Amino acid sequence: EHPRLQKIYQWLLKYSNLGTIIRQETVSMLPVAFLQVEPHHKVLDLCAAPGSKTTQVMDAIFANGEENVSGFVIANDADPRR
Repeated sequence: EHPRLQKIYQWLLKYSNLGTIIRQETVSMLPVAFLQVEPHHKVLDLCAAPGSKTTQVMDAIFANGEENVSGFVIANDADPRR
């Protein structure tokens, strides 16, 4: 209800909907950080919905700006509702 927080909320909502930023809980960031994914890694993500960790893995694969990376991600989720 605070006006300043409302502005921040609207900004987050706008850029999340545009796909410019992705919000993610800290606990969801840990698996990819611990894996230390590199451009040549092949990653199988079987708990992929809603896709934040998968996006984080792809960011790690392309982090060095290389164009010819050999790594990739296969993403799926066992829960059909997700």
